[in-house]
Amino acid sequence: MAFFLLSSAVVLLALVWWWAGRFPCSWDVLRAARGAEGRETRQRLRTAWDELREGRRKSAQITEEARAQVEKAKADADNGLRPWDERFQNLSTEREARLKQAGECGDPVGAPLERSEQHLERLQLHQHALLPWKTVTSEEGEVREEDGEPLALYGLRVEIDSLSHHLVLRVTLPRDRNPVREWLYPNEKHWEAALHAFVVKVRDQQERDEVFREELRSRVAGIDDEMRQVETRRAKVAEENGRMIADADANLRSASDRAAAVLEKAYDAWEKEAHRRPRR
Repeated sequence: MAFFLLSSAVVLLALVWWWAGRFPCSWDVLRAARGAEGRETRQRLRTAWDELREGRRKSAQITEEARAQVEKAKADADNGLRPWDERFQNLSTEREARLKQAGECGDPVGAPLERSEQHLERLQLHQHALLPWKTVTSEEGEVREEDGEPLALYGLRVEIDSLSHHLVLRVTLPRDRNPVREWLYPNEKHWEAALHAFVVKVRDQQERDEVFREELRSRVAGIDDEMRQVETRRAKVAEENGRMIADADANLRSASDRAAAVLEKAYDAWEKEAHRRPRR
């Protein structure tokens, strides 16, 4: 029971302390407001109280509205930049995919130029590269296909030469440390026919590859141009957004001054009647 009474007293004192700080009033005014003769004083205090409450409400409203404008300006700025950022990212992703595609072999074209011996390299023509590969058997007897280094068709020169007992398929690579690669085949008519057919197929595919790469270069150049345009437009939007946010910040500072003036007027009205200034 004693604890309950003590707790109630503490709560009551806290409320009195809050009320006295929020709406302070001198003892002289409190005494003057007592009884029937204090009616006019009480009326003036109620009027000042209403004005103080309205001043606090209006001051908070002015500040909140100005802050909301700042937040809206920032949100509008983010929303205004988002389409340009997304477009730039999409273009960048497409550019990377195109450049990656330029370095890929592409799909196989026709059957490979086979060798009967498994340990010898065979050649497979792809859309954009010539790919050597062979079948390898490990010590454990595991058989696997092992690719060599792809030879890009762009700038590659392929030709046939004959030695006494062999036909040579010679591939010359541009701008390479080891520019010449050679494959030996039996000097037999069916191999000669197979090699000539393979060389024709490689050269035909090189023409297609050149068309592909020209289209690719054109598209990448177009992407680069569009990315520059997006960056330029984004910069202008960002500049406009900066001015919009700066205006909202300036309005917030002005609103804070107006809110302070409204609050000050309400505090003055209360202090005039209560002879004490309330806490903010």
